[in-house]
Amino acid sequence: MTSISEWLISVFIVAFLAADLVVCSPQSPLRDAWFEAISPVLDYASLSCRFNMFSPTPPKENYSLEADITFTDGQVKTWKFPQQ
Repeated sequence: MTSISEWLISVFIVAFLAADLVVCSPQSPLRDAWFEAISPVLDYASLSCRFNMFSPTPPKENYSLEADITFTDGQVKTWKFPQQ
């Protein structure tokens, strides 16, 4: 008899492989419907791969992060997330 943890691991592996099959399948209305359903779960679990960065037309956006920090003495400074 298998333990519940082995069963859960097996379910996760099967679900991940099924999701990977959907993501890698050719464009079709059925694939789009399934992808729309599983995409938020894959994004939340950080299991999604987006290869459009390597496509012939990579995204042109560049994001940066800044925050205005107000200290207890009232002084305000802008913090910028380090860029590479």
